[in-house]
Formats: sequence, structure tokens, C-alpha cells
Amino acid sequence: MKIRSLLLAAAAFSAIAGAASAQATDNAQADAKVKFITAMQVSSAGTLNFGTWIKPTSAGSMSIATDGTRSGGTTQVTDSANLPSVPTFTVVAEGGQGMSLTIEKAGMTSGYDLDTFNVEAVAGNDCGTVTATTISFTAGTGEKTCSFKVGATLDYPQNAAGALTVGAVKATVTYE
Repeated sequence: MKIRSLLLAAAAFSAIAGAASAQATDNAQADAKVKFITAMQVSSAGTLNFGTWIKPTSAGSMSIATDGTRSGGTTQVTDSANLPSVPTFTVVAEGGQGMSLTIEKAGMTSGYDLDTFNVEAVAGNDCGTVTATTISFTAGTGEKTCSFKVGATLDYPQNAAGALTVGAVKATVTYE
């Protein structure tokens, strides 16, 4: 009887020890994944050229639309050596990704300011929506290309004169 009690006690102890060791260690795993997309490239062609105007006698502003139409300012002059133009920016990036667009001035000459940027997609490429803050591609993934033009308003000082570069317009595109 003592042996039987000892055997039962040993079996119970073994079962308890086995259950305890099964609970002392456990594990799980998760997959490690990565997705590589097209490296973004942004380039520009052309200049933001407001063209030729009569010298102002007071401070003011002039605008150029994405189609090159000018407004405001003083009297516009047709000068074949200095035609108004807008720059075209081209973005090559991965389709199907969220992106933000920032259009801003850079390196402005004192007394001048660029603001009120307007943006328009160039027809015939992969642009979906393009605004002054957003860019998207048409449906699909893989490398896509979107080109857009940028117009702006130029604020100038009283008695502005001469042919000069007053600053630059910069487009920054960021994957979100």
C-alpha cells in the first residue's frame, strides 16, 4: 500500500511538473516584410518669367497663370527677347503612394515676394490630381510620371527697375 501511495504521488508530481514546464516557455512569430518602391525624382524645366513691363511708380503686384497669361502690374510690353513663361516640374515616383506637394519661394531679393501659386497638370501623362498641396497619379502601381506647370503672383517695390532675377519657385514632393 505504501508503494502504491508512493507511485501515485510520484505520478501526480510528474504530471504537475510536466504541466508547469509546458507553461514556463512559449513563443510565437510574426513575418518580417519589406516593400521597395521607385525612388522619387523631381526636376524642373523653364523659368517663372513675368516678361517685360513699364517701370512702376508705386509698389504693386503682377500675376502669371499656368498658361502664360499675365495680369495686374503696370503696362505689359511685348518683348520677343523676354517672353513670359512658367516652369514645368516633373515628378517620377511610385504609383499608388500618397504624396504631398509644397510650392514655395526661394532666395527672394529684398522688396520682392512670390505668392499665390497656381498649379496645373500637363495633359498626357500619369497625373491624377495636382493642387498646390497634393499630387497623385492615375490608378496603378509601378513607376509613374506627372508633369505640372506653376504660375504665381509677384509683389514688387516702388520704382522697381532693370532686368533681374528676383528669386525662385521651388516644388518639393514627399512620400507620405
